[in-house]
Amino acid sequence: MNCRFIYTLLGLGVTLCLITYSGHVAGCCLYLYMTLLFLLLMLEAGVTTDVFFNQDWEEDFPVEPTESFNKFEDFVRSNFEFCKWIGLSVVFIQVWGLCVVSAVLLEAVGPYQNYESDDNIDPESMPLLKK
Repeated sequence: MNCRFIYTLLGLGVTLCLITYSGHVAGCCLYLYMTLLFLLLMLEAGVTTDVFFNQDWEEDFPVEPTESFNKFEDFVRSNFEFCKWIGLSVVFIQVWGLCVVSAVLLEAVGPYQNYESDDNIDPESMPLLKK
């Protein structure tokens, strides 16, 4: 029995766990965590782009002798609306997370990151762009 699908999902799960673990353990060097997360998102975007633009995307995958992929394909076709909303929810959550990470990075490298003054003006009320 060929279990490539199970091993692929297991490998992706272990990779996600290692990326998450590196983000929690190595808080001082979050660049490694961000790099691994960025590479994983680029891999996902590449596979999604290949499936979306390539008409013969099923030929990119090896032939499965157990025909489990056909059962999965039939399930997705019969529950297309549900699967569509699940997929859109996952994409929305990823885009939202990317926006939050970008906002945190922009706040960290903002123009007033070392702002120290005895004025009564908060740095939050200062303009975002320097004059």
